[in-house]
Amino acid sequence: MINLNYFKYFVDAVRLGGVNMAAKNNFVSSPAISQAIRWLEDQYQVELVKHGRNRFQVTEKGQQVFKLATQMIESASDFEEEIKGIVSANEKIKISIQQSLANTFFPSVMSEMKKKHENLDFSIRVGTTFRCKELMERGERNYSISLDNVAFKARFETIHSGKFVFISAKNDKRSIHEAGLILTEDTKEVVELKSAYKKRFKSAPPINTSISSWGVIANMAVSGHGVAYIPEYYLYSLPKDSYRIRKLDVEVAKYKINFYYSDNVELSSLHRELIDQFKKEFKK
Repeated sequence: MINLNYFKYFVDAVRLGGVNMAAKNNFVSSPAISQAIRWLEDQYQVELVKHGRNRFQVTEKGQQVFKLATQMIESASDFEEEIKGIVSANEKIKISIQQSLANTFFPSVMSEMKKKHENLDFSIRVGTTFRCKELMERGERNYSISLDNVAFKARFETIHSGKFVFISAKNDKRSIHEAGLILTEDTKEVVELKSAYKKRFKSAPPINTSISSWGVIANMAVSGHGVAYIPEYYLYSLPKDSYRIRKLDVEVAKYKINFYYSDNVELSSLHRELIDQFKKEFKK
């Protein structure tokens, strides 16, 4: 049988950049995470990571399994939420939110909202920008907090504006051309970067890896595996001594974090409070 917990341990280890962080996130020991990954490797006869002391390097097949496992966990979470919706009649704020925002700012926002509304219940679906858009298009969510790098067919209110940055490990002395870029899949800012790079340097950009998670990209960069291209707000989740900002002679993309809502709904007073609380978090 499929062991969802073990797959979640593996996904968290990749997403967070190592066994220790995955253990902390799941309130288990580091050996438990390592044993789960080895069990998956034995069960499916595939090498997921390069095993070595003080090293966590995902293999090419491990990256493929990471993507599939992420989709499976999201589907299981959706199923569980639908079941809960059947047995519970509690009123909830039902939104989708981009993974990187859920990992950085949302916990403190939710905590502040709970202080004002003790019985407030959140129903959250977390995923990529594409996933958030899909949930709105399918009518499973009428509200979403996400970047504007995918075209939502919805009204919106802007929470925060910023720009993308290049980062690498603090001690990585290689040029960006030597180290290579770590990018997400072809969202708007990546398409624009590829075009700008080719125009400026008369060649395609040197791409090491394409992964649909800024968390994974950032952790790969600070581990010395290349130069990540991420929105600057994600720097809040990284230790300041783990990275350095890199410069590349191309125009970087700007972004907006928007609160999207469907045409058939309006913003309630609670949604307004949620937007205002997010704005406060970004000003800290």
